[in-house]
Amino acid sequence: MQLHLSPYLSQIHLFAVNHGRKGESITIFSHKLGTNVLEFVKDISHPKLKTPNAVTPSGPVSFFSTNDHYYYNGILRTLEDKYAPFRWASWVIHCDGSGSTTTCRKVSDDLQYANGILLTEEGKTLLVNDLYEGTTIIYSVDPETKDLVLERKVRLGGTPDNLAEIPTNGDIVVPVFPNLVTLFKRGFGPGGLDYGTLCESAVVRLDKSKGYAPELLFWDDGSQLSVLTGAAVDPYNKRLIAGGMFSKAFLVCDISNDKTGVVFG
Repeated sequence: MQLHLSPYLSQIHLFAVNHGRKGESITIFSHKLGTNVLEFVKDISHPKLKTPNAVTPSGPVSFFSTNDHYYYNGILRTLEDKYAPFRWASWVIHCDGSGSTTTCRKVSDDLQYANGILLTEEGKTLLVNDLYEGTTIIYSVDPETKDLVLERKVRLGGTPDNLAEIPTNGDIVVPVFPNLVTLFKRGFGPGGLDYGTLCESAVVRLDKSKGYAPELLFWDDGSQLSVLTGAAVDPYNKRLIAGGMFSKAFLVCDISNDKTGVVFG
């Protein structure tokens, strides 16, 4: 499940990818700051929202989402997984649930495996990770149609997963799998819960002031954290926080004594 926060006055909206038994959807909750209650807002499903991987809000009940596969299930999905990558198998859609009928439309060109997604710069820029290509794709967003215009691709030197923004400077934090062999052995084979099978983990920072140029923040051989799928930097408490699909714990790194200038400039 992917969660992203969208602020509206004293409330925030939480958007969750819901891999439900009745099909895929995006479930939206509302939370009033200072309380411990979540209120259900809406569950959005649509034929074009068929293989959602991640979601990023563009309004109280609107969002961008990545479809990471062409086929949802069955023999065609099995064949797709076996023989991928295909350059036509994945894309980005935008959905609006504000009306009586939800509208969803494809807004990007075809991709190989669209994964993490993040809307930044007050809705002007969308970042999408392509797992197979090993890139973070930078799009500008048409304010009216929500169509995406490709600006550039940032090669990461590994396979990216999700995206998070450092709130003080707009830099982006990306967890990366440096070694696909160990990733597939641990994450997609019988060894998911085999903690003796290590999968290298890395975190890359994309420097916004340098056109989102990548710089390495963290690397580990997998002994501390394998299959790292999410990471964020807390610039106020000077911490790097990371977690993974098959990990037993979170990793918290104290980076208050960083002398490189990579994290905080």
